[in-house]
Amino acid sequence: QMPSSQAHRRKKKKVALEQPRAVPMLVGEPIRRQQGKLFYERFTVGEDEFCVGDDVLLKNSDPNAMPYVCRILALFLHEGDEDEEHTGFMKVQWFYRPSDVAHSKKKPCTPEVDEVFETMEDDENELGVVDCKCRVLDWAKRPAKGDNIPERDIDVFYCRYLYDVVKDRFGPRTQKKAKAAKAPPPKKVRRRRSDEDDSYSESDAEEDDDEEEEGEEESDASSASEPEDAEGSVGSESDDGGRKAQASQGTPKRKSAPTTPRKTPGRTPVRTPKRTPKRDLSAIMRVPTMSAERSLPGPADEDALQSARSRLHVSAVPKDLPCREMEFVEICTFVKEKIQAGVGACMFVSGVPGTGKTATIRNVARALVDERDQGELPHFEFVEVNGMSLTSPQQVFVEIWAGLSEQGTRVTANHAMELLAKRFTTASPRRHCAVVLVDELDQLCTKRQEILYNLFDWPNHAHSRLIVVAVANTMDLPERVLAHRVSSRLGVTRLTFSPYTRQQLVEIVASRLQGVDAFTSEAIELCSRKVAAVSGDARRALDICRRAVEIAEASGSKTKVHIDHVNTTLQEMAATPAVVAISHSSLHERLFLIAILSHFTSSGIEEATFHDAVRNHLTLCRLRGISAPSVSTLAAVCNRLGACRILLVEPGYHDIHQRIRLNCTREDLLFALRDEPALKSVQGLA
Repeated sequence: QMPSSQAHRRKKKKVALEQPRAVPMLVGEPIRRQQGKLFYERFTVGEDEFCVGDDVLLKNSDPNAMPYVCRILALFLHEGDEDEEHTGFMKVQWFYRPSDVAHSKKKPCTPEVDEVFETMEDDENELGVVDCKCRVLDWAKRPAKGDNIPERDIDVFYCRYLYDVVKDRFGPRTQKKAKAAKAPPPKKVRRRRSDEDDSYSESDAEEDDDEEEEGEEESDASSASEPEDAEGSVGSESDDGGRKAQASQGTPKRKSAPTTPRKTPGRTPVRTPKRTPKRDLSAIMRVPTMSAERSLPGPADEDALQSARSRLHVSAVPKDLPCREMEFVEICTFVKEKIQAGVGACMFVSGVPGTGKTATIRNVARALVDERDQGELPHFEFVEVNGMSLTSPQQVFVEIWAGLSEQGTRVTANHAMELLAKRFTTASPRRHCAVVLVDELDQLCTKRQEILYNLFDWPNHAHSRLIVVAVANTMDLPERVLAHRVSSRLGVTRLTFSPYTRQQLVEIVASRLQGVDAFTSEAIELCSRKVAAVSGDARRALDICRRAVEIAEASGSKTKVHIDHVNTTLQEMAATPAVVAISHSSLHERLFLIAILSHFTSSGIEEATFHDAVRNHLTLCRLRGISAPSVSTLAAVCNRLGACRILLVEPGYHDIHQRIRLNCTREDLLFALRDEPALKSVQGLA
């Protein structure tokens, strides 16, 4: 089926070529003033009148091509141009013809000749590019085959699908209506001072950014009158990429699919509409985890206990980390030398949790950023990625690209990997160094290990200027988990953070309480000894001290935290349901938990299968000289620990491949099993 008025349109075009085209004119008074623009409801071209919401055909720069199909969203004129020879501008929403989507491989059906596809693409064009009116009707109103098609004065098109140009995806138009119905109400316009006088005017109010400006233009278009046969809400999301036609007087500019550059004609200068200037984000340092940390509060306007409670919080990081000066110097020297030389490198940092690995590297980055800002160091970019915060290992490429791109652009994982590979494998004289901190490295391990392979392979390229600092809890992770082709690219630069000793924990707590006399020396000593004997975790020591402060405040003590308060805290730790349940468990239940902990320690991954736990359990039984239970008995042991919620057991019938995880903290497990002889062999593996 061909549109009913092709001959009429050809005749009208021929007349337009032979006779001078009438000048478009905006009609009536402005209905709204916003962002330096005067908005109108209608305009005329000779005897033809066009309104907001009308479907129109726009001239194509190619005389042999079909006109463009679009819908008018808004009509406006820039303030100050009223007395000049400016016909005005219009914002239009595009409908794609079948020829515009011929490149797509995801078309839901074979398009008809009179079919168009609604898009969320829009552009601004001069009024002189309008050719004539048309109508876009819903697909349900399309005549069936064999019906008599009445003669019409204008072209009629039918639409049944919504086309996403960016993702090259089709969907029913009802999805667009549902999204429009759930859209939040428009923001109220704030009163601001006008630029032309000192009076306040609501009509001269401006929005803060471009998104609010576009949203109000769309709401204006949707509130205007639409043809009664046209269906679907009017809305748009502008996109920078695509095809634009020649935008001089009489030729529109238009966006299209990125895969059809052959239709891109030459461009002529067009008056750029006035827009709200975008905020400059280039000066903001992209180190979100560093800026989110709280500094140590001062003792002013607080008593000693309140100040101590605030200072002992884990998120209150001091300027200098005590007891990690040597590690700080080693990491700082390594990164600084690579930045000055403009080369890439890898460094592997390991250590048990709570030993200050991430905090030390953040302090290094903070110090190097200060030197960069003072001009003592070449420019570089710092990005931090935590494997535990990612929904999938592939998202690490998305986070790195978002941190390195100028505007924090987020793309798909595969696209981000391609962009990063292009950046780090091609030479560019103006490229700056990039320092990437990858925390919780073991969470990025996959079966093929292609993610870690790329992360460690890119710094080895000559022009990458990529410095990767990888952090993991297991010292021998490269040898136990990573393939040889991956571990060989990691290099030999490694640094191990040993657990804190008793004296170091005392120094750490004392540094937090500097200037605040809230603890007795005996209380700090007892806390440090207890933590150093179990894990050497500084965070655990800070949590115990902070809880001791809360107990002292609750008891009415207004002076200091004594050793009795610390003893009460330690008893609370021992009285938690998880610790009590583990302490009263049977021999094989305790050995089963130690077997799981042994697998966690050796693999570096906080997850094990039932087969791994059984293998380690039988090994522990042979070491202790006790009879080994059967597999069915160990299955019952695993089910009981899962019923007590000490373990998280994968539901369903998975046999020996059933996955198991701990449902309690590692510190609680070590504390409850501190008297078990088999635990020493597990700690020796760490």
